Amino acid sequence: MKNLRRLIVLTTLSLMMSSCGILRDSYEAQQDYLVPKHLLETNKEYENIWDLSNIRVGADTFNHPRIVGTSGKIIANGAKQGWFSSGSVFGIDSINGEVVWEISGDTEGDMFAQNKTLYLGTVGTANLKSYNIENGELLWSTPLFRGHSVSSIYYSENKLFVGDSNEMFFILNEQGEVLDSFYLPYRPFLELGGVLYRQDNFSIRAVELSSKKELWILDIGKRFTHSPIFDNGEILLRTESEPTNIYSIDQHAGKVTWMISQDILSNLCVIGDKIYFTNRDSYLVVINRYSGNEISRVRFSPQFDLDKQIGSYSVACDKKNNILAVTFRDNTEIMGLKILNP
Repeated sequence: MKNLRRLIVLTTLSLMMSSCGILRDSYEAQQDYLVPKHLLETNKEYENIWDLSNIRVGADTFNHPRIVGTSGKIIANGAKQGWFSSGSVFGIDSINGEVVWEISGDTEGDMFAQNKTLYLGTVGTANLKSYNIENGELLWSTPLFRGHSVSSIYYSENKLFVGDSNEMFFILNEQGEVLDSFYLPYRPFLELGGVLYRQDNFSIRAVELSSKKELWILDIGKRFTHSPIFDNGEILLRTESEPTNIYSIDQHAGKVTWMISQDILSNLCVIGDKIYFTNRDSYLVVINRYSGNEISRVRFSPQFDLDKQIGSYSVACDKKNNILAVTFRDNTEIMGLKILNP
């Protein structure tokens, strides 16, 4: 009996020590994720105004990134505390970096921010939800019948354009009412001035929506990632290849205005006449949106660990306040930068 008691005590102590070791290792690993690891070299382009280190932004889809910006807010889709929390969407004050609200639940679909509203799609049974970006309050939720998993959201001309994984395309008004829906075999983006823009294999195509007449088709020759940016008569897109090509396309004529090659890691973000992105050499790069000419590049240190996969390399813009948010795939840092020379 004495030996049995001794065995029980030793086993209990062993289990307790093992548990402490697991918790310690888990804690240390989690802290490794959380520590801010990147700084911008001394420069006259940006001021680092805040850092968050406990939100792991989710990996990008081939559509919009998991972090977006709008007036006064940076919206991040991810999880807190390394790998140990369920997904949420966080509303971050772009001026001071304070997290002011959090939305939990089905947050895996595409998201898009416009003015004072966040639009968030769901995975599985397709719904489009609208939230107030000031407080995260749900404004409306619309089921998209025959839809499955929202994969793309655009806004233009006071309408929302939603694509799903079943190749259904939905057009809604700002109140969440479905105005039209139909099946499209290729990835649609949005309608502008009665013209539907969509992907067709390695091409982008413009079709008159009422007559279905093709207006132009432009073959890029390579797969392009992230949803193209439609801005002021210009379409901006980037390819998946290495090195990556960035194209500026005349939206009305379907002609390439300029094309450059860069080793891009992130999506593109436009503020005024400048385009921002991060590259594989650990630089924050700025190019002119009208010519593609490089304006500046500022290096992050330490160098990006391209083999480490925690979050995503993304950029998001608060255009009103000239603030750029940057996320990294090799840690959980979200860096807020004030653009000094917009």
